[in-house]
Amino acid sequence: MRALHCNSNRAFLNSLCLQDFILFIFLALGNCPSWGQFKQMKELDAQEYHLWSLPSIGEITSDGKWMTYRINYEKADTLTVKGIEGGKNYQFASGFNGRFFDRGMFACQTKDSLLSIVNLKTGNKKSFDKVTDYAVAGRYLLILRQENGLKSLIISDATAKKRYTEKNIIEFKISPDNNMVAVTIYTDGSYFVKNITLGERILIHHIYQNASAQCKRLTWSSDSKSLAFLQIGDKSSELYCYRLDGEKMISFGPSDKTNFPKNSYIDAGQPLDFSKDNQRIFFKMRQVIIPTNTTGKSDVQIWNAADKWIYSAEQIIKGWTVNPKIGMFEPDTERFLFITDTIFPKGFLTADKRYSVSYNPKEYEPQTKPKADVDLYLTELSTNKKEMLLKRFRGDDDNILLSPTGKYLSYFKEKCWFVFDVGKKTHLNLTAEWKIPLDEVEFDMAGESPAYGLAGWMANEKKMLIYDQFDIWAVAADGSGKQKLTNGRERGVVFRIVPQNDTERGSSDNHHTILGNYDLGKGIVLRATTSNHLKNGIFYLTTKSLQEIVFKEKGIYNITKANKANTFAWIEENYNNAPQIMTSNEAQKPKILLATNPQHHNYFSHEAEVINYTNANGKTLQGMLYYPYNYEVGKKFPMVMHIYEKQFAEIHRFIRPSLYNSTGFNIANLTAQGYFVFLPDITYTMGNIGDSALNCVEAAVLAVVQKEEINEEKIGLIGHSFGGFETNYIIAKSKLFACAVAGSAPTNYISNYLSEAKNTKQPNFFMIEYGQARMGKSLFDDTDIYLRNSPVLLVAGITTPLLSWTGLKDYQVNYTQSFEFYMAMRRLGKFHILLAFPDEGHGILDRTRDADLTEKIEQWFAYFLKDKNKPNWINPT
Repeated sequence: MRALHCNSNRAFLNSLCLQDFILFIFLALGNCPSWGQFKQMKELDAQEYHLWSLPSIGEITSDGKWMTYRINYEKADTLTVKGIEGGKNYQFASGFNGRFFDRGMFACQTKDSLLSIVNLKTGNKKSFDKVTDYAVAGRYLLILRQENGLKSLIISDATAKKRYTEKNIIEFKISPDNNMVAVTIYTDGSYFVKNITLGERILIHHIYQNASAQCKRLTWSSDSKSLAFLQIGDKSSELYCYRLDGEKMISFGPSDKTNFPKNSYIDAGQPLDFSKDNQRIFFKMRQVIIPTNTTGKSDVQIWNAADKWIYSAEQIIKGWTVNPKIGMFEPDTERFLFITDTIFPKGFLTADKRYSVSYNPKEYEPQTKPKADVDLYLTELSTNKKEMLLKRFRGDDDNILLSPTGKYLSYFKEKCWFVFDVGKKTHLNLTAEWKIPLDEVEFDMAGESPAYGLAGWMANEKKMLIYDQFDIWAVAADGSGKQKLTNGRERGVVFRIVPQNDTERGSSDNHHTILGNYDLGKGIVLRATTSNHLKNGIFYLTTKSLQEIVFKEKGIYNITKANKANTFAWIEENYNNAPQIMTSNEAQKPKILLATNPQHHNYFSHEAEVINYTNANGKTLQGMLYYPYNYEVGKKFPMVMHIYEKQFAEIHRFIRPSLYNSTGFNIANLTAQGYFVFLPDITYTMGNIGDSALNCVEAAVLAVVQKEEINEEKIGLIGHSFGGFETNYIIAKSKLFACAVAGSAPTNYISNYLSEAKNTKQPNFFMIEYGQARMGKSLFDDTDIYLRNSPVLLVAGITTPLLSWTGLKDYQVNYTQSFEFYMAMRRLGKFHILLAFPDEGHGILDRTRDADLTEKIEQWFAYFLKDKNKPNWINPT
């Protein structure tokens, strides 16, 4: 980051004697990027963009001696295995599914269907061709190989020596204890299920045979004592459960005329799951839809304003008859239970799967919030006893968090964290007496402010880990006490946990989060960020201390730690320094394991500068100013300004030049083409988003043009989505910009408010009242705020040439919003071009179209800001 404004020192330079001047120049060359003009930078051509890459860290061995990382180029990537303390590298072009196993072995697939196996100690390599998949089970490799349309499963030891081969494989599944693998095969006109024991001897046990129906969805119980699978049929699939103890097979399906529900079938496309105690199997059921005679029936759509949901949303569920329901089967009692149904169509299971929570999302519809309140019911599955859990509770899917063993449910209500003890059926407010806010203090939208969140549980679920604005707290689940684990508030540092394994990461059940479990005795990895976003780092929290691993003015991410060693790896970068993979352990300070993009400094030499400014409300804000590659003191340069709420948190992000940007904007491209690029922060007041953006942006421009090198007559403005709205609004009221670009922009908050959100099948007024538009009131409570914040009604004031673009399958901001603006601009004879991309959504995914959008936006800026030749596509036909 620029620490010295060199061009502000001219008066000082004039006062220096020659000897002092020479000394000053010498010192400035080492400290100020602006004096790097003596080094001639190369001009970057788009044909060279492919040279840039981005790294990502994969896995570290438990002993911290080896790691994997991937280098991603625009059209290629390479997976590398590297010794952290030195040693040989192993590279796999387009490698994927790489993993360490059996103390010093590594396996990896490549796109040529090759599986490579490397002994990292000796360097010996072996390979299998025609491999479609593989897995590791203890010291064994299970390799799925396909030839002439037929699949074979090869069971190999760690030396890649074949121990057993099973032909005509359909599917395989390794048991959780890694001692067995179940397979389904087709041979001699029949389908078979076998269980293979992986010991010193490979033992084969036949479980099931059927002559007509394929078997799939192999699923083990967590104790590896039961195996479930489906015998597939067209709306007639049968569930089978094999108990290894006793070698007993139990089935459940349409052939069971007594227990199987009428007019229903098992959804063979959905997974199976066992309860933790191995007593229940869960799956998805669907209702058989009986066709009705539609001859002569009207095909008119009936949109009733009193309907719970609007017509298009209702057609997806048709009275909850077409959505899958959660079913449960107890093999030992042969008992079946619908956990969700048409009355309570939504639900999820506790982590131990002894209880379910169910609800009807339409209970309080129609209403005006983005997510309707719901009544949550708790059902004890052993008795099917259902009782009220929470009345009229906020219906967000992520607002109920499950503990790792299923003992507790956590939820945030009235700015407090509660726990519900599932067994005792008791609710407890854990934070009622807290003075520190647990909800986002800078939340500036309508509705309830969200919580900073929960990290997980620890100490055998005796303590819950709660975030405030800065710190992490361990709070006793019985309310007996709390402990602050970090000192972030005192330091102005935000601490957050970085989970390192599946136990810490937790999981998800029907879109509801099962929190992870942490052990302070083993240590917890933390990410740290100063509240001003300037410094980032890694800390290691144990029962003894909060140890700093690294903390500096860089972007730091992809933080990884070895499981059984204090070896850390991470990526650090900033705007002008390409990503580096760093490592550290107890024996050494952080060191560079890999430096990427050595060519970068041939083209880019100037870092970003922080610009401070004050908006009309007196709030001090920040923006990032990026310098052109050919910057010279005293020379004028054009500037492109990108807007979208707050962007300063991305201060250290490295951006590689590319034509593939999904929105056509790339900072590195533009600085390499000789532009300043400015990203200011914007804050808002409710119901006044247009003027909020205008005031912040004009204040930012006035602050940044104090730098004499910025050409005030050649400033362009660009934004996408909500930033596109801001762009359209600002150019209607400001004359600061020579041209503008708006992508996928909301332009008319009246028609937008009264339209359907195609992606969610909801009325859009939910999002406009409570979302980024920050109206806070309905159109009919305060029509004026909708009128004055709609750029389409302000088109008469626009004198800035505008390029707009939209995807014709944009279901987030309907493409008609861009066309309304186009029609208004056309009617008033404004300089405007709209690019409409077929088959594209809110961002451009197709690479040809993506590059086309980037090139057209850059040609637009070049024409208006650099006086380049007018591109042909701008000329009217």
